[in-house]
Formats: sequence, C-alpha cells, structure tokens
Amino acid sequence: MDLSITFTFLVGVLVGWLNEWILDWFYWRNKIPSTSGKEYQKKLDAANQEIAELKKKLSASGGQQ
Repeated sequence: MDLSITFTFLVGVLVGWLNEWILDWFYWRNKIPSTSGKEYQKKLDAANQEIAELKKKLSASGGQQ
C-alpha cells in the first residue's frame, strides 16, 4: 500500500472530524436551548414538595387504602 494514499486518507479523516466539530460547536449548540441547573432545581423542588404533601395525606388517612 502506498504511503501517500494512507497519509491522504488520515488527513481526510482529520479534516472531516475537524469540520464536524466546528459545526457542532458554533452552529448546532447555538440552536439547541440549554437547560440550566436552576430549571432542574425548580422541577426537583416542586416534585419534592408534592411528595411531602402526599406523605402528609397518607399519614393523615392512617396509611390505609
């Protein structure tokens, strides 16, 4: 196998990967809205509050169905 063919292939793979990385970094990541940790924390707090309310209702009913 000729060394120049292998070298050309490896350079092509590297250039393709670099192009994909640049597109991902500058184009796609700006189109996808990122969710901040604060939004997840709000959802988690709401779920924990709902769990606490359900536990109170369950204990008030005596834990029976």
